Amino acid sequence: MTDSNLQLTPLLWDQLTTASWDVIYKNCGISIIEGNASFPPLTGIYEIKMVIILIGLNGSLTLNTPDSTFDIKSGDGLICMPGTILQPVNASPDFQYKVLCLSPDVVVKHSARKGYFTKFSNLKTPFVRIRFDNLMLSLIDAYCSILELKTKEDNIADQDVIVSNIVGCLLFDILKRIPDTHSAEAIRQTQGYKYVIFQDFIQLVTKDNGILRSVKEYAQRLNISPKYLSVVCRESSGKSASEWITEILNHEIERMLRYTDLSMKEISVCLEFSNCSVFSKYIRQHFNMSGVEYRNHLRNQS
Repeated sequence: MTDSNLQLTPLLWDQLTTASWDVIYKNCGISIIEGNASFPPLTGIYEIKMVIILIGLNGSLTLNTPDSTFDIKSGDGLICMPGTILQPVNASPDFQYKVLCLSPDVVVKHSARKGYFTKFSNLKTPFVRIRFDNLMLSLIDAYCSILELKTKEDNIADQDVIVSNIVGCLLFDILKRIPDTHSAEAIRQTQGYKYVIFQDFIQLVTKDNGILRSVKEYAQRLNISPKYLSVVCRESSGKSASEWITEILNHEIERMLRYTDLSMKEISVCLEFSNCSVFSKYIRQHFNMSGVEYRNHLRNQS
């Protein structure tokens, strides 16, 4: 870093996706930003608290890390995991870029099946630079154009699901270009094996939408103990297994309240609550309002 006196500033998803940026899409932990050298100034040293995929389209951007200085030029991609420390130094006047910003839980859900992020398990840094060919740059542009068109449509049921699937395809296309440095078996024999278990767990919970609310049952399906599952989740993400189950269940509740006209009783049946009264108490406990009030809040917010 060029200035050791600069304070390390955490860079969170919401901070990077403010109205001062040219945001194509922002919702549900996913955002796509595009712009040029006139982007809002980032002065200081930043610790990335999300996953950022920066794609250079023209010109160059100079960045510092604790160990090196490098440029992002046209066709370059920079994938930063949470914990990456960066200092922007200089952008050329013709610099243009796209940035895919993802909250960590979104990345885990999308990458669980393919396990692309296990490639980071044995890397020496939390970021990697890759080179995109013209075909991949065209694909990225096409994905972003589709996203922009879909998000301009009015009254689309389950828009968050549609957008999530499009972003998932884009993410897979990008992440499969990360070089394989170790075999899958080698990863399993290292600490990265815990992250593989974590991804498998998130995949199961996401598939169930959190309906199976027992840590014990998920542990049995993964052939490990509940205690070990909780340890793996805590070490991999900072959250316990039960916290992940609750979070994914709450996301599904929010989706159904916001984008469907199902009654509270119908939603409680879909999510396998024992009865509507238990479901109503759950909503009150986690969202501090009734189901009807929270539905109105979500729809007014959108």
